Amino acid sequence: LEEKAGALRDQYSKESHWAIKAEIIRQLLKEDDNSVWIQDNLKGADVRIRRVVLEEAKNIQPYTALFLHSLNDKSYRNISTALRRIVREDHPRAVRAFNATKEVHGQNHNVRLMYLELALEEQEKNANTTIEATEIVFDMNPVKEIRNYTSNLYEFRTRTSAMEIVKRHPGDLVNDQVIVNMLEAVSSPNRRLAGPAKSTLSYLSEMSGYKSQIQNAFDRSDLSDLQKKIIKESGMITD
Repeated sequence: LEEKAGALRDQYSKESHWAIKAEIIRQLLKEDDNSVWIQDNLKGADVRIRRVVLEEAKNIQPYTALFLHSLNDKSYRNISTALRRIVREDHPRAVRAFNATKEVHGQNHNVRLMYLELALEEQEKNANTTIEATEIVFDMNPVKEIRNYTSNLYEFRTRTSAMEIVKRHPGDLVNDQVIVNMLEAVSSPNRRLAGPAKSTLSYLSEMSGYKSQIQNAFDRSDLSDLQKKIIKESGMITD
């Protein structure tokens, strides 16, 4: 195994194409004994090569230094992945990860939404005394922010990402305004927005209590007649 690893490391140093180098790292990841060499060689590497470790390492502990380094990565996707895995899999370092990323929004707010969902999960842990949680104090309200990202103040990628979080945490996030935001999205001519919005509402309508809440929010909303017509035609609302 050591002989094979040595050959792979030599090949990595000679190779110039990022995809081939990434595949070499993928092979080296199979043995934690290679973690020191990987971390020494990847900090300045192409972001796509580092991403192999961030997304595919089965155990992040041998790669702690690289994960912490990646909280300031050039790639927002890498930052989001490093943040998520540190908080969920290396919780003693969660405070450090949150502090390093609290001002980062990313592309289509991808890092911010990850930060907010993780912050919400921390609050859920602290509310459940049976789950051990590090006391982390947040200077914002993750529920309010996530709800806001479902609105038409934001482009469709941000909105659909926020809706996915709503789907995972309905008890914390669903209220009449969030429902109306998603109903408005259903009426959008942008299928990449309307489709996920309808999917999320359909998912919620299968859960106890939400179907009537969706109907009542629709009835009380100030959606236009045209929007209401489109929403009804989508099958989300019945007369």
